Amino acid sequence: MVQNDMKKNETVDPGVIIARLKQEVKDLKAEIALIKGGTQKDHLSAEDVDRCNKMVKDFIMATDPEQTLILPDRLMIN
Repeated sequence: MVQNDMKKNETVDPGVIIARLKQEVKDLKAEIALIKGGTQKDHLSAEDVDRCNKMVKDFIMATDPEQTLILPDRLMIN
């Protein structure tokens, strides 16, 4: 005849949840923009290649573990 009423003994900071959801929204908006794409290119210009290489090098050399690399073009990702 014993009944247990279980509750999670944990409080969640609303600021953490909000920050996580904002990051998810940002990532999803970037993905939608990438999929819709607008004008599609067949190849990258030399300027685009240089910009992509710089962005990748900056990402590799970054000390912030939370930094994300967002490449704006499907060709840059490839």
